[in-house]
Amino acid sequence: MSLTRDCDEIILVFDTYREDSLKSATRDRRRQGRAQIQYQVTDDTNIKHIPMNRFLSHDKTKAGLTNYLAAKTLQYNSTSHKLVIASSSGHTRSNKDLIFQDNNHEEADTLLIYQALLASQRSPPDAQLVFVSPDTDVLVLVIANYDLMLKNTSISMASGVIWIEPIWSAVG
Repeated sequence: MSLTRDCDEIILVFDTYREDSLKSATRDRRRQGRAQIQYQVTDDTNIKHIPMNRFLSHDKTKAGLTNYLAAKTLQYNSTSHKLVIASSSGHTRSNKDLIFQDNNHEEADTLLIYQALLASQRSPPDAQLVFVSPDTDVLVLVIANYDLMLKNTSISMASGVIWIEPIWSAVG
């Protein structure tokens, strides 16, 4: 929350973990036959002595974790003056009275762009839109869709803040 303390609206988007996806097959190959362990994610789940790669080895554990984090974020911000939107496992909810349709986005990247377009429509034209992502593919998607977003758009990456307009103007 400290990262977004100066923001009026926060959109938190997680990947969706589906068993029937191409990514699931890729993750299976990466495990190289190592057994997966499914953990239940609750308030009292103790992960102190579990290596993260083992804890996150099962797609159902990852899905449970993202659902848990989305719900806890909304619960924490239930009385906040900020609009907080959280999306996980195809469901998008907010701490206000906004209604969202369920979605079939497996990749958080594309859902993030979709949510940014919705935010751009409900925000004043001079509002600032800031993406926070370490992924280069998010940068590419933001540039590709910039003409539909607020003009004061940037992305905060590990290398620093990148303003989209100069890149979009040069690349188109």
